Amino acid sequence: MVIDPGKQRYILFSIAFATFISNVDYYIVNIALVTITNDFRATTSDVSWVLLSYQLTITSFLLLFGKLGDRFGMKRIFLFGFSVFTLGSLACGLSPTLSFLILSRALQGLGASVLYSIPPAMVSKYFPENKRGSAFGILATTAAIGMILGAPLGGIITGYFSWRWAFLINLPIGIIAVIVAKRILPGDDAPERERPPERERPHKSFDALGAVLSFVATLNLFYALSMFDEKGWGSPIILGSMAASIVSVLLFIKWEKRHLDPLVDISLFKNRMFVAENISCALAYAFLAGNNFIMPFYLQTLKGLSPQKTGVVFMFYSLVYMVTGPVAGKLSSRIKPRTLCSLAMLFAAAAIFIFSGFFTAPGLVPVCIFFACNGFAMATFSISNNTSVMSSAPEGKEGMVAGILRMMMRLGMAIGVCAFETVFSLTAVGHGAASGNKLASLSLEKLSSGFFYSLVTAGILCLLAGLLPLFSYRQQKMKKTPAFHPGQ
Repeated sequence: MVIDPGKQRYILFSIAFATFISNVDYYIVNIALVTITNDFRATTSDVSWVLLSYQLTITSFLLLFGKLGDRFGMKRIFLFGFSVFTLGSLACGLSPTLSFLILSRALQGLGASVLYSIPPAMVSKYFPENKRGSAFGILATTAAIGMILGAPLGGIITGYFSWRWAFLINLPIGIIAVIVAKRILPGDDAPERERPPERERPHKSFDALGAVLSFVATLNLFYALSMFDEKGWGSPIILGSMAASIVSVLLFIKWEKRHLDPLVDISLFKNRMFVAENISCALAYAFLAGNNFIMPFYLQTLKGLSPQKTGVVFMFYSLVYMVTGPVAGKLSSRIKPRTLCSLAMLFAAAAIFIFSGFFTAPGLVPVCIFFACNGFAMATFSISNNTSVMSSAPEGKEGMVAGILRMMMRLGMAIGVCAFETVFSLTAVGHGAASGNKLASLSLEKLSSGFFYSLVTAGILCLLAGLLPLFSYRQQKMKKTPAFHPGQ
């Protein structure tokens, strides 16, 4: 699709704004959770579902919306997603009970799933290859700005007005965004494709069973990973969820191979580099989420920082990420993205292993440098990985590939939190979850041991994320496996 260069900046603004608002809305609500708990006289466990329902819904529908974008048009699905997100925000703000808020949050997550899954596909579809790196850099920058502004905005809105306005503020923003997107995004009229033979038409219907199986598999997996800490791995509901997820995945793969218009084209996974880059993405985001989970404990227990100062330290990551984003985007248009991905993760691994020797040192200088290195590495990796994976998407399957990539990110994040929590609990506590009471009673030696092995885990994840694409590329080259091209 050829688009006038002058119009591309407006299209990018609309896409980037969707990325921005979906990030802001996640972080803006976190600050309001305490107030919500008090208003509804609920437990923290019950209120955690305000976050969990949102995350589960986003993740469970990624593959579906990626496919729908290819089938019905990016613009239609994008407008649908923004509209549902806005409607869900209104329902959240007017919620009379906690149960209604959780359901409304799930509806909001349905719309956010579109805003999360479709933008990479839109960049791939609307921008020429030499401009995609820069476009992904802009998306990364707006995402970082959303992370930075989300928490402060949540605090201001909740403190001066009400937690409800953290949701209701999306109403005018969402309406304006839909109107703007409707005007500036290219239409969905695609060139006519060859009509299938008459006997095949009944089988070319939408892959409803595949959508159901992917939803069941994802929902059960993420529920198990999210709730294992509370219920324990031996819990029947956790074991049952894992079993249901595995069975659903096996049935999904078998069904997708048979369907003429599958939700996910299994042949994509025949390409070594496509698989390696997606697994590398999962490993990198496992490190990111796990590190973000464990670092507040490190800063507040071992370093003795207040929650406010902890937040300031975390800003080093976001600020460096924001500054690095545009630069990394331009570099990925000049240097092979897979090379940048590997270099970024190997740099992160080196930074982690060096920091593991200084994390008990007095002062915050090593910590701030560590966070800055993480921001630089993840910005470079994320943008280059997006560019590389989306450039391999066959024409008409950009949404499908974007859905797979985003799914791998979310899967990695969920696994990362579980892995870091398990490693820390086993090495610091010995058994059971690391609750606040247990942490307070731990010796400095045990705390240091837990954080050290968490850092080792982070370093291994980054090392694997950096080496895997290089190894796979070398293997593919040695076997003279043809590269994946559009239409293959």
